[in-house]
Amino acid sequence: MTKSKLNIFRYTDFRMFIRDCLDEAKARDRKYSRRYFCHRIGLSSTNYLKRIIDGSRDLTDDLAQRLSTAMELDREEKVFFYHLVRFGQAKTTEAKHGLSAN
Repeated sequence: MTKSKLNIFRYTDFRMFIRDCLDEAKARDRKYSRRYFCHRIGLSSTNYLKRIIDGSRDLTDDLAQRLSTAMELDREEKVFFYHLVRFGQAKTTEAKHGLSAN
């Protein structure tokens, strides 16, 4: 995946950002596929990534690292992406408020 033209700082949902990045890559290259991307980040199942995007699975720190590298995010973008992931996966309102205070 080449560097996305999407501005991650306009996103409040990491799942939407991942989906939009994949859609953008597919629009640039019709041969690009989620299967290829999953293989590139070390996932044996495209369904796992689909479930993350759909919200039925959480994104681990390790996979967040691999995704941000594969999406060619720079240092600032990676930090923001990790915060989006933590915020998006926080289970309680109090946890979300605690994250936004940092």
